[in-house]
Amino acid sequence: MSKESLTNLMLKNSENILKQNIVSDDEHEEFHVSVLGSQKQLCVGIIDIVNSTKTVARLPQNKYSIYYEIFLNHMGKIIYHFNGKILKTLGDGILFYFPETVNSERIFGFLDCIESGFSMIESHEKLNQLLIVDSLPSINFRVSLDYGQVTMMKTSEWILDLLGPTINICAKINHSCEINSMIIGSDLYEQIKAIPEYKFEKTGNTSLGLKHDYQFYKVNRKKS
Repeated sequence: MSKESLTNLMLKNSENILKQNIVSDDEHEEFHVSVLGSQKQLCVGIIDIVNSTKTVARLPQNKYSIYYEIFLNHMGKIIYHFNGKILKTLGDGILFYFPETVNSERIFGFLDCIESGFSMIESHEKLNQLLIVDSLPSINFRVSLDYGQVTMMKTSEWILDLLGPTINICAKINHSCEINSMIIGSDLYEQIKAIPEYKFEKTGNTSLGLKHDYQFYKVNRKKS
């Protein structure tokens, strides 16, 4: 995948969405959003740049576009390498998911999810080396992953979004993650806690307005 291909692909996808949602007077069509299929259980992830607003504010326009391009391309390659899909950018982050985890019995989908997070963290130095080449400031980030119910929304022709509490929780726990590290939600922990290669550390909880707070965990590989 070329340096600009991921960014161009995402821009083209956005243009397609806009084209399909703009209705001319001649066509007399109505914009309609509907649920695509039933609710599903999936792994979702968010990688979010830390303090990017302040960083970008100090950059000229031609520089901050390159800043985001390098980040998107670098992390996008990792996501795709582990069979993930990018749903959309979130200002200064990426929302992605792993279709294989729709089948909870297929552990390889969950392994891809966790290993993608490790790969992102381990690539931090390489990412910043790419930024140095273009005289750009370094990037720090947080990775959060979780598993649970999502609903796919679409127009008559195009998938727009994944919605559901799992994505909201994933975004919420991201802020509790240490810089350049990864945390997972309790529901994902329940799916992978028996994998012998990983060790887990409970690092906190967050209120969801329910009877019990929602736990989140730090994940590390066990040393051989």
